[in-house]
Amino acid sequence: MPINSNDGKIIGVCGFEISSVYFQQRTKQANYKGYPLITAILDKKADNEYQGQLSNPASFVNAAIKMTSDGEHEFFTAGQDRFIGFTAPLTVGASEHRVAVMLPADSYYHLQGQAKIRLLIMLGIILLLSLLSAGYFSKRYVDPLVADLQQLQQNPDAPPQANVLELNQFFEFLQSHSEQQAEKLRQLQSENNQVQKQYGLAAMRLQEAQEKQKQTANQYIHLEEQLAALQNEIQQVRLQMEQTQQEKLQAQQEREQAQQQFNFAQAALEKAIEKKLESVDPDSYQMFIDNLATLTPKEEDIFNLYVQGCSTKDIISQLGITENTLKYHNKNIYSKLGVKTRKELLQYIELMRNAEH
Repeated sequence: MPINSNDGKIIGVCGFEISSVYFQQRTKQANYKGYPLITAILDKKADNEYQGQLSNPASFVNAAIKMTSDGEHEFFTAGQDRFIGFTAPLTVGASEHRVAVMLPADSYYHLQGQAKIRLLIMLGIILLLSLLSAGYFSKRYVDPLVADLQQLQQNPDAPPQANVLELNQFFEFLQSHSEQQAEKLRQLQSENNQVQKQYGLAAMRLQEAQEKQKQTANQYIHLEEQLAALQNEIQQVRLQMEQTQQEKLQAQQEREQAQQQFNFAQAALEKAIEKKLESVDPDSYQMFIDNLATLTPKEEDIFNLYVQGCSTKDIISQLGITENTLKYHNKNIYSKLGVKTRKELLQYIELMRNAEH
């Protein structure tokens, strides 16, 4: 049964089986740098899974192939065999296929290794040529220039040995500049000698004036030191007198203020105690004071915390007890001291503190 393309041309025959022997006889052997090329026509079955015919110079087989890609090459796996190559779409009539050209993975990596070795050899040759060129140009041009420059540094009057136009022009410039500098130096030396003579006379006069000024300055400094010592002594005496007077006045003021504060506090305390005693039953308060000795150690700890001004939460936190335990002890304390509420307890405690003060 012939297979026709869209334009009516016969492109194949359906139902004709090809044996391996016939394939070898009819197929031209393709290779890449001595390694056999493998071709295939693939049909997609699922993601990355294909079914198709693989051909090489020795066989023509039907196999299931898995294909992945790294963006540049496709990687094929058929059973235990692995291949690397390229694919392209192929349309046969209304059927969509992919045609593949591959190399065995071992062959591909072997070729890749050979390419890397050749690249390294080429880079080595280029590097060697670069070094040889650099050595040649250095010896031919750079070394003579360096030698002439060193000679100019050591002996500027000696002409350069290398026949280089720029270096000769530079040498001529240095010679001309050196002569100009020598003439200027002679002029400056003559002017300097005249200035030295004038400077010597002026220095002698200046030295005499400085000696006289030094003697006068020493006398003036001695007088200033004596005057400063007297002024310091007078100032210290005045400061001591002022400080003593201020301390005396301050002590008197502090004494008067302290006496006033003491009198005011004493009067206020007496009034406060009298006012609180008026609002409290003396017998109940006396019972409160007498029964303090009946408190248990735990109740006494709680009572002392009340005296210190601690709240209920503070007492629970410091003693590590529960709220119910505190209520139980409070009840016993109220009963023993003859008070009915926490407010009355705190009132007696405040009265007791005032009485102690």
